Amino acid sequence: MSTIQVGVAAFMLFLGCTALSATGFGIGVVAMPGLLFVLEPQTAVVVLNTIALALEAWIVLQARRDIPFREVLSIAAAGALGVPIAVYILKFADPSIMRIGISVLVLVLAATATFRIQRDFPYSKVVGVIAGFTVGVVLPAFGVGGPLVTLYLLTRNWQRESVRAAMAFFLLVLDVFSVAGYAVAGLYTEERLILIALMVVPMLAGLGLGALILKLMSERVFRYAVLTIIVSSSVIILAREAGSF
Repeated sequence: MSTIQVGVAAFMLFLGCTALSATGFGIGVVAMPGLLFVLEPQTAVVVLNTIALALEAWIVLQARRDIPFREVLSIAAAGALGVPIAVYILKFADPSIMRIGISVLVLVLAATATFRIQRDFPYSKVVGVIAGFTVGVVLPAFGVGGPLVTLYLLTRNWQRESVRAAMAFFLLVLDVFSVAGYAVAGLYTEERLILIALMVVPMLAGLGLGALILKLMSERVFRYAVLTIIVSSSVIILAREAGSF
């Protein structure tokens, strides 16, 4: 890899880690569009989800008292069930069609979530489990999809600390199984391991900046910042994939 490729990857992961630290999600939807310009998809996904694991573990440890375990355990378990399918897809399938489908679905759910948040009308627990399983299939394979669960959590009208902690816990469970699956499938090459090591510095920088941003945001700003990340990054992914046809 060239110095420019490593630099672009580091910058995009810095932005993604900042989003993850501040909101409990977003590393994939923020970083993946830029990563795909300098890395092939399989490398981008493996590196991103491995880096995310360390950051999610830190957030969960730091915010463990804010995690609503009773609400999120079933969602996390459903997500873990989808990981083996995701690893198979990552190793063998073309991700373009799935990326387009997920981006469209995310945009639809973002509009729906805005309406439901304003009306205080939450989704059912069954929807949360379905969203968890769907993300378990999609996120470890393509690096995007987490907003499906984030949107569900936002409809619970929890405090921002609970949304952030619950999402980080869900993603931590998902990435523990994902990293194990990547290892079993032989997806950790020497080049990818070196790249992961180089990304520790931007990860730590993003962690610090995201924590600062979290302190400065109000509840309303937090919710709409999350929705802005979801919509803008999904549009970028759609535009990129549409341009490839």
